[in-house]
Amino acid sequence: MRIGIYSGSFDPIHEGHVLFAQVSAEQFGLDKVLLLPEPQPRYKESVTDIEHRQRMCELATISNSSEIQTVVFDDLPHHTINGVLRHVYEMHPEDEYFILMGSDVFRHIEKWGERDDEDGSIADISGNIGFIVGIEKMSELAELKEISEKLGLNARYVEPPLMALSSRKIRERIKEGSSVEVAGVNDDVGRYIKLESLYGAQQD
Repeated sequence: MRIGIYSGSFDPIHEGHVLFAQVSAEQFGLDKVLLLPEPQPRYKESVTDIEHRQRMCELATISNSSEIQTVVFDDLPHHTINGVLRHVYEMHPEDEYFILMGSDVFRHIEKWGERDDEDGSIADISGNIGFIVGIEKMSELAELKEISEKLGLNARYVEPPLMALSSRKIRERIKEGSSVEVAGVNDDVGRYIKLESLYGAQQD
């Protein structure tokens, strides 16, 4: 099988995240995309409880249940590329993997592993691992290809619509009183946000 690995905070997961996973699966023949909400993101001071983020991921992809699945590694609170890969290898040891990420993350991929708390660097990745990079505009493509060639990475690129959506901006809009329904999340996620009063959302 060809498996996509898509790690992130997903706080909240929005339609751009889901569309990126769907387009990646369709364009590159992925049998499955694993959404991996990170329990305790290293670079964020506060995030919504992982139970809420996991449930929102499940609700956002319920119509794609056979293609996109949500997995939480409770014993891996901070996601690193090598740590995630080890866990996924245990689940699917014989499969081919593709790591999904946005261009903002891929642009700094050479610096992975420079922090003391990181588990290995990009150079430590073993096996035939591919990268699927979601780009926001075509003007980025030349720079991203240059990075990929420099590091010898197997990278592919997609430009789905809605990638301009931002979880941070969605949280801000909801807190400011904007309707959850127009914030960029699907209906099921929107209802859950209101039900649980997340991000300052008001129940009807």
